Amino acid sequence: MKKITVLVLMFLFLISSGVMAQNQGYFQAQIGADLFGEIDVENYGDQDTDAGISLIGEYKVPMNNSPWTFGGGITYQLEREEDADYLASEFDFTSFYGLAQYDIVDNPLYFIGKLGYSTFNLDMPIGAVNNYFGTNVSYDESGGMFYGIGAGYTFGEKENYVFEFLYSVNKGEVELSDQTNKTTMDFDYSKFTASIGMKF
Repeated sequence: MKKITVLVLMFLFLISSGVMAQNQGYFQAQIGADLFGEIDVENYGDQDTDAGISLIGEYKVPMNNSPWTFGGGITYQLEREEDADYLASEFDFTSFYGLAQYDIVDNPLYFIGKLGYSTFNLDMPIGAVNNYFGTNVSYDESGGMFYGIGAGYTFGEKENYVFEFLYSVNKGEVELSDQTNKTTMDFDYSKFTASIGMKF
């Protein structure tokens, strides 16, 4: 999975580099509320998560004489908690991605897709680790694929403000190990993000 993600990112980077060299782009900064979050932990099922805040920065390049816009971005999620008693943990992801946006002609509405890689950080108290995975167990987290799809709306006198609604999924892994055994658990975090931002 990691190799596939890296190859996809390299492909998106090569395409976007050529596109950006020929067209003028702009930066877009947003702040988002992450709602209806759910984390799926392998062998432990789905659990709801607390709402969270995301900080989003993107660079977008509209295509000349085309409804398409391409670019890339980064989303940093402030730490949030999951509601499961057995983990009692806080976590966050940071996502790096390419994006494709389709602007509806003569309309402020657009559709957007994002694809990339996210780093994963998990803060699980040692007491929870010992209670549910055994004593003398350590853990190490790693990131995985990120993808999202949604829609946005530009507004303002110069259409330099934007409201966006995105459904996204972050994937990560946690490796649990003791002196003799290693076990890997997949973490899939899905959420809806409502964000507002400004173009520069």
